[in-house]
Amino acid sequence: MKGGIEQYCRILWREPLAPYTTFKVGGEAEALALPASLQELSGLANYLTKNFIPWFVLGRGSNVLIGDKGVEGVVVLLGDNLSSLELIEEDDAVALVKVQSGCSLARLLGWSIERGLSGLEFSVGIPGSLGGGIVMNCGAWGEAISEVISTVTIMRLDGSFHKLSKGDLPFNYRNWGGDEGSVVIEALLCLTKSRKSAVREKCRKLQKQRRKKQPLGTASSGCFFRNPPGERTAGQLIDEAGLKGLSVGSAQVSEIHANFIVNHGGANSADIIDLAKIVRREVQRKSSINLDPEVKFLGC
Repeated sequence: MKGGIEQYCRILWREPLAPYTTFKVGGEAEALALPASLQELSGLANYLTKNFIPWFVLGRGSNVLIGDKGVEGVVVLLGDNLSSLELIEEDDAVALVKVQSGCSLARLLGWSIERGLSGLEFSVGIPGSLGGGIVMNCGAWGEAISEVISTVTIMRLDGSFHKLSKGDLPFNYRNWGGDEGSVVIEALLCLTKSRKSAVREKCRKLQKQRRKKQPLGTASSGCFFRNPPGERTAGQLIDEAGLKGLSVGSAQVSEIHANFIVNHGGANSADIIDLAKIVRREVQRKSSINLDPEVKFLGC
């Protein structure tokens, strides 16, 4: 593998992945690929697929747990090199914005605020990239990113690009409904014209609420479990099971928000997985509800 993939983009061999994730845990990637353009990404994907080399995409590293033994194959990092942001068209009411998948949600929101564009305020404080946000149909406060999407460009396993309309994707709770193996490359977002002060003030209020309810500033993946059907959220079920503050090693069920597992420093993936298993078991025992992880596992 070593000679073949280096012709397509920059490669870091045996690269520790913990610094690339919000959980700050995980082993090494056999190879970490850093494509600098869509052409490099396409050629790399085609080569890896044709040669049956396993590969995985990593964005800003939120909502993912990397195994302690690392990841065999190639981890493809979609970061700053694929994060362009461009105003395509606007009128008095709306603006169309083209954004590449590596753009962070924080940068996208900041850019929107400065231009008085509304529709993304719910994302304030959500870590991660646009690509990951679309795949997870990220949302908060009753809103979701699918509501502002016009089109999504994806890359299939053979490296080919395809543009899909919003209607082609059956977005639902924390799922975009795209084909397995497809990678989000960019999206066209339709944002609403507003006053900069109004957009900024809404973000300020939502961020203030988030600070009260979530353990910001502590390593985590965000909400660990999906909310099950019904009126009670995963956080409420975990809290009712008396699990706030429960620890395995340096991994802990947050005392602020029970659906956050946090790394207080020194935790490893095994600690987090063991703690999650205890949480699932106890919630099932006390409420007869099975919690499904929202976090994606890589190399675990």
